[in-house]
Amino acid sequence: MAIPKKGSRKIIVDGKPFRYMFTKVSYGTTTLTVQENAPKAGCVMQFQFEGRDNSITPKDVIDLISRAKEKGWNPSEKGGVFYFYYDLPKPVANSDIYGQDYVFPLSHLKGY
Repeated sequence: MAIPKKGSRKIIVDGKPFRYMFTKVSYGTTTLTVQENAPKAGCVMQFQFEGRDNSITPKDVIDLISRAKEKGWNPSEKGGVFYFYYDLPKPVANSDIYGQDYVFPLSHLKGY
């Protein structure tokens, strides 16, 4: 699976170029798809969240890419899709609450 150039955006993370794009899955749910922008593209990372694509900033995309790499995503490695699950921090007055991240293999999802 390769991300098309049309409709995707470029971003640099740790000196490596990536492409990312947003797709609407259903009402209120959006998927962010990220792939290293290299001649031989590797594994794609997908992240689903509730809300519109303009609620995620490029800084958020950089953070999600870094966290997914920490959790085992190797963007240069050939493979399928790496599904990354992370609870985005929600604005809470006078609080330092941040999301929890977790990854589980696709085989644990029912219906796939």
